[in-house]
Amino acid sequence: MTRRSAFLPPSAALLALALAAAPAYATPTTRSGAAGSGSATRIATADPVFADAFDRRGSSVSVYTDRAAFLAALAPGRVELAFDEVMPGHSPPLHYTDQGFSLWLFTPPGTHHGLYNGPGFVSTDQVDEPLMVWTTLEDRPIGAIGGQVWPSDFSLRPTDGRIGVDVILQDGTLGATAILEAADPDSFVGFVSHGEPIAYLLIEAPDIVDPPAGTTPDRWPTLDNLVVGGVQ
Repeated sequence: MTRRSAFLPPSAALLALALAAAPAYATPTTRSGAAGSGSATRIATADPVFADAFDRRGSSVSVYTDRAAFLAALAPGRVELAFDEVMPGHSPPLHYTDQGFSLWLFTPPGTHHGLYNGPGFVSTDQVDEPLMVWTTLEDRPIGAIGGQVWPSDFSLRPTDGRIGVDVILQDGTLGATAILEAADPDSFVGFVSHGEPIAYLLIEAPDIVDPPAGTTPDRWPTLDNLVVGGVQ
């Protein structure tokens, strides 16, 4: 998939849908050492615990935690992003195009510090900012999107915790929410929409409660091996 360096903001109307209330925090931690903003956009998830860990809100979105089953639901011509070219450290938004698809990876508008990546995977700089995977209305519609997601610590190492992922459809509705408990670098979540195309994902790693002695509650959302495509 071709990566472009220029950043072109998506539609203002859809961006507004990405913004949730921004509660205050004392001094949010940033990996780059930049001063924290004191606030951040938070994922607008449903209740954090579900019987099956998924909330589909009555939509026609299927949620997968098995990568092989997810890939079997995709039409030919899918695109896979391994992020092998991504270098560690702070980076501007990432933009990829291939097979008519167009994707942006960044932190939502209203947040402050952007991406801070590991070697070959994508994460965020400020601890309380979610990671956003954005599609565009002008390009080939995306009916399916998924990837490996896990929480990482300040040093970009995998750590204990959970991951929450919202998929928002192009009509502005919440298609589904997935909560992955005890996520690790092999944890996969994928969404297949059988109706409205997918607009974007919001990925968050909530702070943990009562961390082990000598550790912090801070967790960062982390992403690798992203797959997008159409639906059979």
